[in-house]
Amino acid sequence: MTEKHEGNANVAAADAAPVVPLAKVGPGQEAILSRVDGGRGLLLRLTEMGIRPGVRFRVLNRGRPGPFIVLLGATRLVIGQGMVHRMFVRVAGLAGAVGAGGLI
Repeated sequence: MTEKHEGNANVAAADAAPVVPLAKVGPGQEAILSRVDGGRGLLLRLTEMGIRPGVRFRVLNRGRPGPFIVLLGATRLVIGQGMVHRMFVRVAGLAGAVGAGGLI
């Protein structure tokens, strides 16, 4: 069966988006964690924060320098730049739109 419900259109669009480092995602964009390139400590820390593969969150601030801030549900989470560069996501609703300054 290949039929999809209209409510699943956003999920399908996110699945079609390329996987990019979280550091490339701009403020206001929603991302879905795809994978983490890190050891057990990093995976445990992210899991304790509620961030694991498949979880959707919104980027609030990219830092530069400073912390990267995301909104997960009603909670703001601060993620260090070292962690951000090891997290790979699919940007929700942007099946691969890339601009000169990163994802737009």
